[in-house]
Amino acid sequence: MLLLHTFITQLICVNTRGAFLCAREAANRLKRGGGGRIILLSSSLVQSLKPSFGSYTASKAAIEAMSKILAKELKGTHITVNCVSPGPVATEMFY
Repeated sequence: MLLLHTFITQLICVNTRGAFLCAREAANRLKRGGGGRIILLSSSLVQSLKPSFGSYTASKAAIEAMSKILAKELKGTHITVNCVSPGPVATEMFY
C-alpha cells in the first residue's frame, strides 16, 4: 500500500504540480513581457476513462481544469492559455 501511495504522490507531483509551477512562472514572465501563450499538456485518456488509469487520468484532468481557470484569470493580460491532449504513445505504460 505504501508503494501505491508513493506512486500516486509522485504522479501528482510530476504531472499536476509540475504543470502548475511552470504555468505560474510562465504567467509571471509573460506579464512582464507584454503577453504570450501558455500551452499545458493533458492526455486523451481524460476523455476515454480507461480502467486502471485513475490516478494518471485524474492528474491530467486537473491540468485541463487548471488551464481553463488560468485562462480566465489572465483575461485582459494578452496571455492565452490552452491545453493539448495528445493520445497515448506505444510504451510499456499503455501496451
